[in-house]
Amino acid sequence: MNFVGKILTVLICVLCVVFATMAVMVYATHTNWRQVVMGDPGGFPKGLNQQLEELKVEKANVEAQLLAASTSLKEEQVMRRDRLTQLETTIDELRLLRSQYETQIQNLKTSEGQAVVTMKSTQETLAKLRDEVETLRRDIREAQQDRDENFAESVRLADLLQQADVKAKRLEGEKIALGVDVTRQRDLLRVHDVNPDQDPAGMLPRVNGLVMAVAGSGVVEVSIGEDDGLKKGHQLQVYRTGGGENRYLGRLEVMETAADRAVCRVMPKFRTGAIQVGDRVTSKFD
Repeated sequence: MNFVGKILTVLICVLCVVFATMAVMVYATHTNWRQVVMGDPGGFPKGLNQQLEELKVEKANVEAQLLAASTSLKEEQVMRRDRLTQLETTIDELRLLRSQYETQIQNLKTSEGQAVVTMKSTQETLAKLRDEVETLRRDIREAQQDRDENFAESVRLADLLQQADVKAKRLEGEKIALGVDVTRQRDLLRVHDVNPDQDPAGMLPRVNGLVMAVAGSGVVEVSIGEDDGLKKGHQLQVYRTGGGENRYLGRLEVMETAADRAVCRVMPKFRTGAIQVGDRVTSKFD
């Protein structure tokens, strides 16, 4: 082998490694968009359709909670207003009662014998009134605190509802875009005569090679193998070039594969001529 032949051999090896690397990268970056949208039945993670349905259910639950909270808040406000009105009425009554007691005290001061007893009774009554007023004030503060907490809860639920609605709209848009993309990819596969529902693992890639050896029992060895995607059961076409024309010789069925070699059986039904070393093989004709 001369120097030029060695250079060509090294160049072919480098190109084979480059093409094999590119094929691995393309396969690694492939995404099954149908599975992303539809999901894996009984598997994880869930598809976008399932996530959208769950978000719709979550949105409905949040809306129901918001409605219940709003209704409860309105009822609570009415009850608190009624309670405040009653408390204010009670305070007015107590103030009137206290005024009456004070008047009585002034009247009782005219009598020395009854003044001490009346004063003590009045002081006790005033102490009770103060306790009652303090209790009423505490009840008012608690009512105001409950009102503020209910209002904050209603605001929080409204925010959750808004977030769920925005997320649902975003997922709906992604679903539509993915559906359009899946349709376009399926149409593109059909244009290239590829069944989009076929398992990619069973498809034969477009490869070309040469017949390296021919046995008398209808068995030949070709220069392509597992590294080129060839598997047992795949079929190859054999043809010979010469005189500016291609002559079809027959079809081969792969029996065994190695990294860069494969042993094939000549299919008698499709054989149209004698196969020789150097004849070309291909998986698909252009």
